[in-house]
Amino acid sequence: ADAWRRRLDAAWALLHRTVPEFARAATAGLSTLTPLAGGPRAQGWGEAGRHGPGALGVPYAAGVRETALALLTGRRRARLRALTEVADLYALDGAWQHPSPWRTRPVPVSRLLADVHERVAVEAYRRATTTQEPGGADRIHRALDHLSEAAELTVTGKRLVEELRWELKMVDA
Repeated sequence: ADAWRRRLDAAWALLHRTVPEFARAATAGLSTLTPLAGGPRAQGWGEAGRHGPGALGVPYAAGVRETALALLTGRRRARLRALTEVADLYALDGAWQHPSPWRTRPVPVSRLLADVHERVAVEAYRRATTTQEPGGADRIHRALDHLSEAAELTVTGKRLVEELRWELKMVDA
């Protein structure tokens, strides 16, 4: 338990040092972290498990960098889920399929939006830690372009896409 606590402390410190705005957003409303069996996902960042309001599952066996990414991406997923519970971001999800730069098959607008929402934060982290994924920002821009043209997005969904563009622009700055 002490080793996991030290990893969590080091992961939070890494996030606050490298992506302070994203780290502040990740800590907002977070009250419970639960250690989960398992380690990093194939893409190289941690997998955070199921969550509820204020709670997040984090891989127990992951290293500091993977734990930092699990905290960051898990909270991004929780934020988007919370948004979908209080606002209509899209309608007729699944009626159309959209190309995704990260998947071999087209996906519904909800999946593309979730992927972009998470990857903006991952791109910021990777740039700050000099572990950039070649072409990462270009893929995000392409996905944002697809989302901007998606008929399913509501006014609120389009506003979220513009917010994601702004976040990515701050990463690019």
